Amino acid sequence: RFASVVAYGVASACVAAILLTGWAGVATAGLIGLVIGATSVLAQRRPNIAAAFEAISALVATLAAIFIATHVVPIQVKSVVIASLIVLLPGMSLTTAVRELSSHHLISGTARMAGAMTTLLKLAFGTAAAAQLCALIGWVPMHTPAPAVPTWLEWVAVPVSGLAFAITFRSPLRHYPTVIAAVIAGYICTRLGGAYISAAFGVFLGGLVLGAASNIFARLFSRPGALIREPGIILLVPGSVGFRTLSFVFERDVLLGLDTGITLMTLLIALVAGLLFGDLLVPPRRKL
Repeated sequence: RFASVVAYGVASACVAAILLTGWAGVATAGLIGLVIGATSVLAQRRPNIAAAFEAISALVATLAAIFIATHVVPIQVKSVVIASLIVLLPGMSLTTAVRELSSHHLISGTARMAGAMTTLLKLAFGTAAAAQLCALIGWVPMHTPAPAVPTWLEWVAVPVSGLAFAITFRSPLRHYPTVIAAVIAGYICTRLGGAYISAAFGVFLGGLVLGAASNIFARLFSRPGALIREPGIILLVPGSVGFRTLSFVFERDVLLGLDTGITLMTLLIALVAGLLFGDLLVPPRRKL
């Protein structure tokens, strides 16, 4: 449990570094991630807390980020909140739901899609409620630009986040290097494809590589391919885009929410297509 709590904090800090939020944003996201990790351990014992865990986490993360941005140091509030909630964002569930629907598994795909949308609604509601509360009591974040982090920090954060995801997903210790390598490979493919062609193609390329690699891993080690596929694509899945979409809708910025929603669907389709083409390139032995 202690390792799981620490992994939440490390993953949040690493994603904040990848989002280039500045040193203060990295530290803030890490602290908030530790709080959310401790709340997740508490929710395992308290069913009444577990039902509202995502909303409580989003509420606490947004309140803490706005308080620090108002009274301590300027930070990028939205990016810090997304980094703090990265483990809770249902991007993987959304991707799996679309993949099941495309494979004509309609009942399971619809159920998984409904579950993912429910989680997104809880997160967006918690964030919107916290923002309204802060506006009511007069907390206005400072808009002074935060000092930039060095570019090398991003490439340190990616493998460290892979280690944190391996702990969070409870991967066997002997497969930690493979999980970290999968996270690095998926991120590099996404960055290269996005830099030279488009963001959607980068996500497609990352899904293709990780889909094929997970099937090779399953054949070699007789273990489920999801063992490296799920941690590997967590930095690719568009859960943060879905979160932003609902956040804009709650803020009554419908046009921006619609534009972000179209981006969400584009990235989802690209990622699912990459995973399906990965299965064509290296057929899975079993559907695990």
